[in-house]
This record gives sequence, C-alpha cells and structure tokens, in this order.
Amino acid sequence: MRPWGNYTVLDDEMFDHHVKRIIVTPGKRLSYQFHAKRAEHWFIVSGQATVILDGVEHELGPGSSIDIAIGQAHRCENYGTVRSSSSRSSTGPTSARTTSCVSRTTSDGRTSSVRIDELLAAGPTRSFEFFLRNRSGERHARGLARGIKPLAPSFVSVTYRGGRESRQRTYDLVTQIERDGYVSAMAHVICVGHTRAEMRDLLKNYADAGVQTSWRSR
Repeated sequence: MRPWGNYTVLDDEMFDHHVKRIIVTPGKRLSYQFHAKRAEHWFIVSGQATVILDGVEHELGPGSSIDIAIGQAHRCENYGTVRSSSSRSSTGPTSARTTSCVSRTTSDGRTSSVRIDELLAAGPTRSFEFFLRNRSGERHARGLARGIKPLAPSFVSVTYRGGRESRQRTYDLVTQIERDGYVSAMAHVICVGHTRAEMRDLLKNYADAGVQTSWRSR
C-alpha cells in the first residue's frame, strides 16, 4: 500500500521492461518524477486520470493511453470519485533510478507540492517564513507566495503564535498556497495546548489537503 493507493507487478522477468497495474485512490496523486533511462506507456483501464506530462495536464478515461519519453517529468492524479486503474509498461533497465522533481511548472507557471525533507537532503535550499498575526496577514502572505516565485524559493513555511484561531489561519493559508500552486508550503504546528486527538485530526486534514510536510514543535 502507498499513500496514493497501491500497485501490482504483472511482469518483471526481463531486464529491459516491466509491467505494473496501478490503482490511484480518489483525491490522491503519485509523486512528480522522471526517469533518466526508461520510457513508459500508460493505459487507463477504469476510472478517470489526470496525467501531468512536462507541466501539461491530460485528462484520460478508460481505453485512453499516453506515452512518456525518457526524461519527461510526469505524475498521475485522480480527481474523480472512483478508483483509477491503469496499466504501466516500462522499457529500459528495470534498475534505472527514478528522480523526484523539486517542482513542476504548468502552463500558468504554477508548481506542485514536494516533500521538504527530500529537498533538504538534495542540497542547499532557499526558503521564506510567513508569520501570521491576523486574517489580513493571511491575504498578504498569499500574494507574497505568488510574488516571490521569480526568486525560485524551494518552499515557504507558515508559523503562528499558538491557539486554535492562529492554528486555523495557518491551516487555511498553507492549504490555499498548495492549491494556488506557485510554491510548496510547509506548516508549522505547535503541539502545546492541543490534545493528541486534535493533533491527529489536524495532521490528517493536512494530509488530505495534499500538504506533504509539517514542522511540529512542543
């Protein structure tokens, strides 16, 4: 099982190709990645799939297919209400490395969410921190998230002073930045003053909204 669904290997006996069946849960998506040494062919068996290929969205239904060349950045998303099932055939060395993309650029200049720990492990990063005091600050920060894109930030983090109202403002801003898609956002979560049940619910809400990284402090 994976956070986005599951897969089954159908054929991996040969060195130069393999076949998988991939199931994507409604509302979930695979990581945005590319392969340096292998190409892929995706065939949609059931459900609907949104395939991002080099920043361009392709809406596919049952019986549709798409080819992914070596080096093309890609991911599969399921915005439907039923599971999306696809068959993925890969040609090239089965041991070839898969590389996660730091971000994707779409036709309107937006980027996708990434895991911040992967960015930090990959090398130097540049980030900005937003501190929220009130709702007007939330609106201003959202505009800044778009305005700083030319500076190529690796991500932005959103912090707060504590308390349920501030916590909600942080959640609203982080999830909105993710939906806007101009930069990836990391949520600062303060554990003081919240029960374990509240923290579990909050982290689940972030995960359901597609936010992959949070920073928790005591």
